[in-house]
Amino acid sequence: MQSLTQKPCCLNFSIGLWAVVLTYCLTYRFLSGLETIGDVTTKGFQDVWTALNPEPRPGSPGAYGENEARDSGLTFNTLEDQLVKRIDYLFVALDGTAEIEAVDLIDDGIRQQEVTSDHLGVSVTLNATKREQRNEI
Repeated sequence: MQSLTQKPCCLNFSIGLWAVVLTYCLTYRFLSGLETIGDVTTKGFQDVWTALNPEPRPGSPGAYGENEARDSGLTFNTLEDQLVKRIDYLFVALDGTAEIEAVDLIDDGIRQQEVTSDHLGVSVTLNATKREQRNEI
């Protein structure tokens, strides 16, 4: 069985990070290492949102009170009044040279209008200080 950390098929950043943006052909469970597709499995990928935040509750009926604010982390559907679920993910596999410093949603707050996308973007800030410290030793 192949492992994506052994035979990469994703972006290689110069600071030694592997990053994969979840697309429709790859599932959350696959990137989390819980499912195998064909003979390929993944190891070591981390969902950046849940690394620093709790998983948000989906906006299903009864999940939120009438005036209750939605959990942070929901990314879909900006064409409605409220965001209802998290379907946009960013995964990283850190090799010890960096750490996740922050993860944010890219949100202009516009709802129910013509928008560029019905999804919110996900942004991650990685701190490569560990690498610099290691090089100084």
